[in-house]
Amino acid sequence: MSDAALDRIQTLARSLELSDEYLQGSDEVADRLRRMSVTFGELPKDEPWLRAWLEREHVKAAMLFTAAKTNYRKWSGAPNAEAKQARDSAIRCFEDWKVTLVQNIDAYVASSRTQDVVRAWHASADAFFNNPTNPGSR
Repeated sequence: MSDAALDRIQTLARSLELSDEYLQGSDEVADRLRRMSVTFGELPKDEPWLRAWLEREHVKAAMLFTAAKTNYRKWSGAPNAEAKQARDSAIRCFEDWKVTLVQNIDAYVASSRTQDVVRAWHASADAFFNNPTNPGSR
């Protein structure tokens, strides 16, 4: 089975960088996230759990990016340490998401490629959606 689509998704994820510079006005992050989403349609049809998990991860990334970008636009130039901390936290969460996604794709490719492999990752994404400010709590 070809993993070309997974390779492209992983390459795009690795290339994502979130910093004040990218939040200032660049559309690079949004464009790469969009390209990841388009690539989901090329994933193996016999592994629907893979696409479902990656789509959840994509939404999570988009939410983290939006939080950081909104914070930047709202507080840019304002001497507000609390706002900077919140933005830095969103950027750290985005970077953690990126590293984890790349690692999990590697693990998936090396695995039995079953639904059981992605179950915990999907649950982790669900925990984020249940409470984005404190994933894992309800």
